[in-house]
This record gives sequence, C-alpha cells and structure tokens, in this order.
Amino acid sequence: MWLPSPKLLLLIAGLLSLCGCGYQPVYKKNEPGGMSLGEFEVTVAGSGRDAFIIEELLQNRLGQAGVAPDYTLSLSLWVRDREIAIGGAGGIDRTATDGTAWFRVHDRASGRKLLSGEVSGSVSWSYKDKITGAAMPWRDARNRLLTQIAERIATRLIASSESWRE
Repeated sequence: MWLPSPKLLLLIAGLLSLCGCGYQPVYKKNEPGGMSLGEFEVTVAGSGRDAFIIEELLQNRLGQAGVAPDYTLSLSLWVRDREIAIGGAGGIDRTATDGTAWFRVHDRASGRKLLSGEVSGSVSWSYKDKITGAAMPWRDARNRLLTQIAERIATRLIASSESWRE
C-alpha cells in the first residue's frame, strides 16, 4: 500500500488551510484595498548613504515608480549611534544604532495627504577585530536598521491600504 510522505501531507494541509481562511494576495491590481507594484514615487529628505539605501529598499519592496505613479511616499530619517557597554579596559564593547523615519503618503493628482506615520528601529553591534576596525560592523548595523525601518513602512502601507486608498 502506498502512503504519501509526511512532507507532502503537510504541504497539502497547509494549502487547504490557506484556502479556507480567506487568504488574499496583498498586491491586487484594480481592486479595493489592493496595491500594485510601482504606485509610489519614493523621496527621502536629505542625501547620503542612509537616504540612498532606504530609498532603494522601499523601491524594491513597493516596486519602481511607473510612468505616472499615483502616490508620493516622502520620508525623513534620523539615525544615531550610542555606546551601550564599556569593557574592562575602557574600550567600547557594544554600540546601538537607533533610527526613526517619519513618512507621508500624498495623492499625486490632488496633493492631499492620505497617510502619515512614524516607525522606529534599533540594532546593536560590536567589534573586536583591530584590522577591519568598526567600519564593517557599523555599515552592517546601518544596513540592518534601514532594512528594518523600510520593512515596517512597507508593512504599514500595505496593511492600511484599504483605509487610505481611493
């Protein structure tokens, strides 16, 4: 007698549960509450590495702006490093990088503000390698923080899209 593998049974059970729970894809074109990739023109106040990276992360998550995007997502970003642990020799053992982004969504046709909010994040990092120094861990911590903030903004936009989309 043939018995399907346990992995196959779990896969089938998972698919059946999704069918029964009312699962709907987030990106739905031309439907109420649905979003399409490329509907946002992303602008970040300021310049520099952090602004470039978070703009790129948001464009990757929300899609590159189309020919005539419907909405403008503008944000300002604040990031700082702070020492959180000092070692026995007086050197800094651990550093935290905190960040906050304030964002606004405007309708491009009317200029009306549709949504605004604030998201924050924090990561910590340390380094012991005297050859590479703090540059590589600092850069990695910044990337992790900016990814965290971009994901939180995108999640907020997607989760609340039914309430502010026209």
